[in-house]
Amino acid sequence: MPKPLLYCVGGLIKATHLDNQRVDPKFYGPDCRVIPVADYTDGEVGDPEPTPTPEILKNYAANKRWLTEVGGTVINNLDVATDESGRMKINMLYLLSQADQQLVSDWKMPDGSFVELGKAEIETLQTGVSGFIEQCFTAEEQARTGIGNGSITTYDQVDALFDPLPPRKVARKK
Repeated sequence: MPKPLLYCVGGLIKATHLDNQRVDPKFYGPDCRVIPVADYTDGEVGDPEPTPTPEILKNYAANKRWLTEVGGTVINNLDVATDESGRMKINMLYLLSQADQQLVSDWKMPDGSFVELGKAEIETLQTGVSGFIEQCFTAEEQARTGIGNGSITTYDQVDALFDPLPPRKVARKK
């Protein structure tokens, strides 16, 4: 069953959406915070964002990890899509490169341009994406540990664990 998300900016709720609607928080600005809640009675548009309880913070950290994980990253100066589709394509290309040592691929970038990737670049891309995904899960685990031992009590402290992860440079074009 879909769960409600509160989209907050400047400490106030700007919108509510269900998690299955996949609304990009950047639509509300670069400082939009997405907070999973139990139901819509946890806040209305214009209300202050919810007080961060340990349970809310754990859900927030999990959602922050997911948004970061599928939001893309930069590897060797390449802007890379890391959503499920992007990862599947990268892994497929990696498998092809293992079977064909001479493989060269014209890889479409999120901005619509193309780059030529050989075996070494494909391996670097696949390894980099895998490492990025692992970093996302490590940040969530660190958040959960800190929430559990009481050293993390705010949304900003959770955000700080994800801040070092390299985000994408450009918006995706089709």
